[in-house]
Amino acid sequence: MPLQDFLFESADGRRFANLTFGCPLLNTVVDNLTIKVVLPEGSKSPQAVVPFETEQHLETSYSYLDVVGRTTVVIKKKNVVGEHNVPFQVYYEFSPIFMLAEPLMLVTAVLLFFAACIVYLHTDLSIAKSQAS
Repeated sequence: MPLQDFLFESADGRRFANLTFGCPLLNTVVDNLTIKVVLPEGSKSPQAVVPFETEQHLETSYSYLDVVGRTTVVIKKKNVVGEHNVPFQVYYEFSPIFMLAEPLMLVTAVLLFFAACIVYLHTDLSIAKSQAS
């Protein structure tokens, strides 16, 4: 989803996602609604602020090139009706240095591959003795 419409920074420096709770279909009743908000890798101290009673817990989900996994805030509510379609926020702390983890990991892997190729090409693995002239 385009983040410029949903992701903001608060006055205290924490980031927050402003999302809408509930089902996007009008006049729909949902028996068990589960919303999962996957935060960036390296996010700390997530906190969901929902204006009514919900069941909340944290999970860790893994995607490609993840080192420590992504924190996932799971919000569950039973018997969701149209009146529950209100905005809620998920606050978290994020250090921009974590955005460099995946590119640095890829660059390191490529450099190690080239170093291994250079070592392999310069290694003489022949069994026969070399002829001296």
